[in-house]
Amino acid sequence: TQKWINVYNDFDTLKAIMGSDGIKLRNGETVDFTKENLFKMIISNCPMGLNLTARVTDNYLSLKTQYLQRKNHPTSEWREVFCKWVEGLPYFKELTGI
Repeated sequence: TQKWINVYNDFDTLKAIMGSDGIKLRNGETVDFTKENLFKMIISNCPMGLNLTARVTDNYLSLKTQYLQRKNHPTSEWREVFCKWVEGLPYFKELTGI
């Protein structure tokens, strides 16, 4: 994993050297050499620990702040799960002006 972190940190330099060659995965697939794909590889190889549940009480103002912080997040789960959920809340767009 540290190897991929180093590649991610030196992405601009390596992109200039490697060009548009893809990254060959263990299963034989080749993915595009992009910073987003490198980030996904690093995250998917990190242990996530236990699945815990917790109760959270939020208001629309705090959800608006979280939404604005996460709508362009590199991890697709924030964009595709959290942001879509927040957008589906009743009166979210009307109360927050988004």
